[in-house]
Amino acid sequence: MDIRCRFCGEPIDADEFHSSDNGTWKEWTTAFTRYGCPVVDALFDDDSPRSVTTSCKQEAILDDEAMIAIEVATELLGDDIDGLAVTIEDAVNGW
Repeated sequence: MDIRCRFCGEPIDADEFHSSDNGTWKEWTTAFTRYGCPVVDALFDDDSPRSVTTSCKQEAILDDEAMIAIEVATELLGDDIDGLAVTIEDAVNGW
């Protein structure tokens, strides 16, 4: 199940966050919804979610409407990763 960066729209499979010994799945997904892509970099660099302090600065890969939908869904659903993934997928695919 993919979730997307709230800043650029880049997807990541949320299950990737299960593979780390440096933080819980909850810590990783919470950090991702807050900071976006830098959390993925920390994961693959074998760092911890607590090491991320800056938000994603990449240019959006989706149109403005989809990016607004991602931002609103992230704000409203927060920790509900399953709901977030489904809502974002619907938004990206045009509802």
